[in-house]
Amino acid sequence: MPYDTVINTRIDERQKAAGQTPARTAVKNKPQGGVVNMNRLLTLCLTAIIVLSFSIDAAAQEEIRLRGTVTRIDEAAKSVTIKAKDGAEVTVVMDDAGMLSRVKKDEKAEATYRVKNGVNAGIRLRKLVEGCN
Repeated sequence: MPYDTVINTRIDERQKAAGQTPARTAVKNKPQGGVVNMNRLLTLCLTAIIVLSFSIDAAAQEEIRLRGTVTRIDEAAKSVTIKAKDGAEVTVVMDDAGMLSRVKKDEKAEATYRVKNGVNAGIRLRKLVEGCN
């Protein structure tokens, strides 16, 4: 018989002799409270660090909006080049080649993109209609 069972049996016999109802308590080998709390604290801190590292990375990749005139559309490269009012030409590579059909050369357009690994990765592309801001 295991040691825990022997102890519980003797406690039960003493409680019966005293006229009490035997109270069974499970004896478990738990780590000390300090160790459990320290593990929980460590897990919480590591989780917070991981979450913060992802949020910092997401904040660093802010969306940029560019408005101007479409000067070139390259369907093979899935890119559109837009000339802004200040004369700067920016090429945006779209993930979805279907978005390129939304605009034509010499039309006013707006592209929203993020810079990823030195490439302007397009998120949205839309044609601007006169009277829209």
